[in-house]
Amino acid sequence: MLMSLIRVLAPLTILLLSSPVEAQNRNPNHRLTVAKENAVKQTSIGMDAAQTYEYRSNNALMTLGDTPAAFFTRLVGGKLELSFNSQLGAASFEYLSWIVMAGLVDYNLQAIVVQDFKTSLPRFIEQDLLVFSAAMEYYDEIGFSTQGDIDYANHPRFSYARDQMLSLTKFHDLWKSNKTAFYEYLVLRRKKLDGNVLSIESYLQRTNLTRSQRSAAEFLEQLFSQTLQ
Repeated sequence: MLMSLIRVLAPLTILLLSSPVEAQNRNPNHRLTVAKENAVKQTSIGMDAAQTYEYRSNNALMTLGDTPAAFFTRLVGGKLELSFNSQLGAASFEYLSWIVMAGLVDYNLQAIVVQDFKTSLPRFIEQDLLVFSAAMEYYDEIGFSTQGDIDYANHPRFSYARDQMLSLTKFHDLWKSNKTAFYEYLVLRRKKLDGNVLSIESYLQRTNLTRSQRSAAEFLEQLFSQTLQ
């Protein structure tokens, strides 16, 4: 089901694999590209997400920076830009690829709202489910381990993943064992990080929405309902 949803995120429309020499590039931003090329795009769901991103962003460079979240899409000069928190620089390659996948899907969802519906929306809890469900499906398909040092939340010195409640092991265990508990954890995470949770259903009850806002929110609601099937 998620495969078809990822494909919905793009209009119907490959970079070569980074070489070992390229993988040794000291530019920290380059690690994001290597994760996309050498991990994300090696899966079917990841290829769809990455190619959608490349089409919608004109293959824009992903960057590390001082973002308010692990991955963050913002509108700059009329164009959407995807950035990742610089504290992810010490994460394992496997963990980083998981976050990159999540960021790509998040960008693609926001691109639909901005580019197709010509509007903006607040962040819904359902978006977290769509993003992290796709990221977990990617991680299952790539087959990486989640244990030990691979999980950035286990890092002995850097607490960023723990502070952001982004334990790969926990996400993976919940995803595999109980999808309802997985969603409940996302709700709990959003409450602790933001102090509140906004659902699409409650948003659509507002009476001051523009036609574009309502249409975009209803579209995301359809994607969300399909994810639960």
